[in-house]
Amino acid sequence: MINPYLWVLSIGHLIVDLSQGILPILMPLLAQSLQLSYFQVGTVVLAFTFSSAIIQPVFGVLSDRYSMPWLMPLGLFLSGFGLALTGMVNSYVFTVACGSAERYWGGRISPRGV
Repeated sequence: MINPYLWVLSIGHLIVDLSQGILPILMPLLAQSLQLSYFQVGTVVLAFTFSSAIIQPVFGVLSDRYSMPWLMPLGLFLSGFGLALTGMVNSYVFTVACGSAERYWGGRISPRGV
């Protein structure tokens, strides 16, 4: 029997990885409601992707050197919170900030899950 903690870890990691594909799906709705140009839509997606790609190696090194077991539940919670806020914001700047925050916190989970 597999350890139940491993199941929780695996499901949390799966949810965070699946959330990476949600912003491109939401972008037509956000672009229409916020009246964003193609450039602004591209910038939101770039910030979303860039914030995760930069932070994952950093937290991978930190996870190897220091024990931070609280980082996974905090990252999962704040990643979901940032994604939820993305749907409630009413400006371009807050959309970029919430999308980046979601991937920033989501990027903290992947190094701990390996």
